[in-house]
Amino acid sequence: MSTSLLRIQQKINRLQKGMLRFCDKQGQFTLHVKTATNEDASLNCIIAEKPAMPKLINKEVKFIQKSYYDYVYITGTVASECENGSRIVSIQILKAYWFVRRSTGNFSWLKEKYAFESPVFASQS
Repeated sequence: MSTSLLRIQQKINRLQKGMLRFCDKQGQFTLHVKTATNEDASLNCIIAEKPAMPKLINKEVKFIQKSYYDYVYITGTVASECENGSRIVSIQILKAYWFVRRSTGNFSWLKEKYAFESPVFASQS
């Protein structure tokens, strides 16, 4: 496994919460989720909310996590979905980034700390 992906997954596991976003014919959805990473390049999200929304299987989703100065942004595809009291989705990570906010005086910007791109995704582009 990539060192960058491992560091990003460790960051996700420390906070264990984030937002999951995706678009559909009905519009854009933003859901608050609890997260856990797996040994491979995947991420599990537990959706406690019960909004009326379509099935997510094979949809492209974005996962966003923010702490004080850190931002994690992940693009992936929902590989599996199950419902057992709450809805659980497994996301295959295509791209993952960890940014840190930097500032000097009145200027601030995001600096890339770690980046990961799935070899499967890279060969498709």
